[in-house]
Amino acid sequence: MNSKKIFNRRAWVFLLAIFILEAGTVEAKKTSEGKAKLKALNEKLVAYGAEGKLPEAIKTAEDALQLAAKEYGPKEIETAKAMNNLANLYMYAGKTNEAVGLYQRAILIEIVKTGQDSTEVADTYFNLGLAYSSQGNYNEARQMLNRSLLIRSEKLGPNHPETQKVHKIFSQIWETEHPHAKALS
Repeated sequence: MNSKKIFNRRAWVFLLAIFILEAGTVEAKKTSEGKAKLKALNEKLVAYGAEGKLPEAIKTAEDALQLAAKEYGPKEIETAKAMNNLANLYMYAGKTNEAVGLYQRAILIEIVKTGQDSTEVADTYFNLGLAYSSQGNYNEARQMLNRSLLIRSEKLGPNHPETQKVHKIFSQIWETEHPHAKALS
């Protein structure tokens, strides 16, 4: 199984939609103008994603990240959410190095702002694991996915769908690394 096949377009669009919906609309607290701009950018981002307009979605996500950093500050949770949104789009566009950098920055902010065992941190560890897997960095992928799994198991329970999703990705990575093992069983 090719690692690129593990993470198809539908999966990335789904992940992006989940993060945007879970994060809510990134809103600015300093100015109502900034708040309105961020809300409009996020609505535009969702629309571009639904229409399959990846370059426009990426540009919009980049603008949203800049505005979130300006309105909230570069080390605030709203900025980390915007980083995750942009990183998810970069993953879909095949820009895994850029995505990894954003996920790494976001995780540092999330650990400081929400604690090292928050579900936000678990989500970003999961995304970072997917990014490493897409690069073929399976050791790093397993480390990030394991961190996500530990947090999700503790916070959500071992049978929660989000916890089970990590187990599924672990299996897919193992099958990718051991393509002959499945044929032998």
